Amino acid sequence: MSEVWLEFVPNDVLFFRGPEPYNAGETGFVRSEFPPSPHVMQGALRTGLLYANGADAGRYRSGTVPEHLRAAVGSPGEYDLGIELEGPYLSIHRELYVPLPLSLAVTENGIEPRTPSDGAVLTDLGRLRLPGGPGEKQTDGHWISWRTLRRHLAGDPISRGDLIQPRASPNGEKPPLAGEPKVGLGLDRSKRTAREGLLYSIEPLRFERDASLVLRVSGLPEGVSLPTEVALGGEGRFARVSTLPAPNVQPDRDRVAQTVEKTHRFRLVLLQPALFARGWIPDGLKLVRGREHDCWEGELNGVRCRLVSACLEKPRRIGGWDMANNRPKPLRSYVPAGSVYFFETDAPGAEVVEKLDDARVGADGRLGFGQCVVGGGWS
Repeated sequence: MSEVWLEFVPNDVLFFRGPEPYNAGETGFVRSEFPPSPHVMQGALRTGLLYANGADAGRYRSGTVPEHLRAAVGSPGEYDLGIELEGPYLSIHRELYVPLPLSLAVTENGIEPRTPSDGAVLTDLGRLRLPGGPGEKQTDGHWISWRTLRRHLAGDPISRGDLIQPRASPNGEKPPLAGEPKVGLGLDRSKRTAREGLLYSIEPLRFERDASLVLRVSGLPEGVSLPTEVALGGEGRFARVSTLPAPNVQPDRDRVAQTVEKTHRFRLVLLQPALFARGWIPDGLKLVRGREHDCWEGELNGVRCRLVSACLEKPRRIGGWDMANNRPKPLRSYVPAGSVYFFETDAPGAEVVEKLDDARVGADGRLGFGQCVVGGGWS
């Protein structure tokens, strides 16, 4: 078994369709969403592994692929793959970026934290400690480098200069991810002509300034060849695949553990969308009515803790296409990447970091969903 970091460099524009309807004759314009979900990346990689090892979709469905290959890519229509994925990350000049945590508000004065308020507010869920701080929302597409995020979680300050907006155009330069609208025609394949009234318009993304997508793959069986090119996203587009050295990011877990030990508090930041059984509430927690405020108590990855507040956005709806059964996958609501949960705990700080830092929470963790990191307590 081995671990490898893979870089996906688009040959052309890429189009990642979101959950909105896109029916012929009904929908006029669809913008590519970003980042692509782990569903998109695992589908591209699994298909690429099949073709790189002399198999194809037909042999895969019929179960006639070699056992060591099936052990890597799993069964058709299932997520029992033997490999484990992490990402995707946005890479710019080989620096990895993730969405900015929603507990950080970008304002005219810089970056200001949002932390649980001291007093409880009566809501339809109970008496909750809602996040306090700046009223401005920071949903302008800011991203932060993985390296800088790790420093922030250990307690170091950050500034607006540490952030990027991949789809924005600072100083008139081309952004790393430039929208490139195109118009298409619905075709009558029997006549090989355009069908009247079936114009459509989409806005795929062109990756500029050495931008690419990066994925970590663990548990790859011996003898399985890696693809050099994969189909990625919609519109029949492809990306070149090559290996990268592991990023040189050394998180200061000892400092985070010491802060958790001292404050009995920690932050859990989602780097990828997470799917929980009860919406936004992590699995393993149950509602407890308190005298001053309500919270959710239980075990998260084996750590006893209390969820007291969270910084969230609306759910991200993720579906996709089931190639094995030739039908759409059901749409499900995921907690979006960048969401931050505020916990209190009596567990040792070292245990919290060991079990929850760079771990998975929720369903489909082997695909990359629910990846999270831990930060020290809040003031």
